[in-house]
Amino acid sequence: MFAPLCAALLAAVAPQDTPLWSAPAVAAPRVAEITFEGAEPASVRALVDVQVGAPLDGRDVRDSVRALHASARFSRVAAYVEPVAAGSVLLVFVLTPVQKLVAVAFPGHQALAESILHQTANLQVNAEYQPEQLPRAVEALRAAYYRIGYRHVEIVPAQRAAPGGVALELRVSEGPATRIAEVRFEGQMGLERDELAAAFRLGEGDVLNLTLLDEGVRGVRERYRKSGLLRARVDPPRVQELDGTRARLVVPVEAGPLVRFHIRGNRAFSGALLSAQLGAQSERTARSSWSSASTKGRRCGWRRSPSPARLEFPSASCASASCSSCATTSAATPLRAPIPSKWSAWG
Repeated sequence: MFAPLCAALLAAVAPQDTPLWSAPAVAAPRVAEITFEGAEPASVRALVDVQVGAPLDGRDVRDSVRALHASARFSRVAAYVEPVAAGSVLLVFVLTPVQKLVAVAFPGHQALAESILHQTANLQVNAEYQPEQLPRAVEALRAAYYRIGYRHVEIVPAQRAAPGGVALELRVSEGPATRIAEVRFEGQMGLERDELAAAFRLGEGDVLNLTLLDEGVRGVRERYRKSGLLRARVDPPRVQELDGTRARLVVPVEAGPLVRFHIRGNRAFSGALLSAQLGAQSERTARSSWSSASTKGRRCGWRRSPSPARLEFPSASCASASCSSCATTSAATPLRAPIPSKWSAWG
C-alpha cells in the first residue's frame, strides 16, 4: 500500500509544464520609439542602426553605442529600454557630451613661473576635459612647490563654464617658505667644518630647496675628492623640521682613509693628469674599475708585486688602447707588467 501512495504523490507534484528546451522561443519586443538625452536627435540619428518597429536586437544596440563613442563627441554613452506596452519598448540613449578645456590659470602663484606650473600640471588646453586628471595635477604641483621649499602649499581647484567648454583655476596659496635653521655634519668628517660648509653652500637662513641640497651634497663629495679622500661617503641629508618655517639639516659623512697615487714609468701623460683621472672616480666606481683592471692585468700577463702598494705603468711604448686598459690597477693590489723585449727600459 505504501508503494502506490508514493507513486500517487510523485505524480501529483510532478511538473506538468513543457520542458524549457522544448518550449517555443519568446518573441523579442519591438522598438516603439527611440529617444536621445544629451544631444539633438537629428545630429546623431544616422549613427544608430536601429529601426522603429523592428524587433529589439542587442547586437544592433551595442553597435550603435560603439558608433556614438567613435564619433568623439561624447565622453559617455549608455542605452536603456523602458516597456511602454505589451510587446514593445522605448529605447533611450543617454549621451554625455565631451567638454573641452579652454583655459587653465594659477591665481596666487609667485615662487614658480606660470610656464613651469603649466608644464607640471600637464593639463592640455583645447583638449577634452577629463576630471580624473585633476587630482594628479594638484599632487604634481604640490610636489614641485615642496621641492623648492614651500612645504605647506595649498592648491584648490575650481572650474567654471566658459564659451566653448570649461575654464579651470588652480588657486595657489604658497604660504611661508621653510628655511634652514642649522646645518650639522655628523660622523668622521676628516676636514674642518668650515671647509665642508663652504662646499655645501647652503647655510642658515637659506630656503630649503631640494635641488640646491642635492648640489650641496655633490659639492661636499667633490671637496673630499680633491683632498685625496677618495673613499669618503656623504649620505643624503636628514631634514628635521623644527616648526612650520624652520628645519635643521643633518649631513652624515664618513671621510675614510687618505688615498695617494704614485705613478712611475709614464711618458705619454703626466703623473698629475693620470692621478686626476684616477681620483675622479667615486668609491663605488673605483672599486669596480680596479677589480676589472686586476682581471685584465692578469690576462695581459701582469703579476703581483711584493713592493709597497703603488700604481705602475709600462714605458711610452705601451700607449696603445689595448695596453692602456691593462695598466689601470688598484693601489691595494698592485700589479707589475713584464717589459717586452722591444721596450728599452722603465722610465
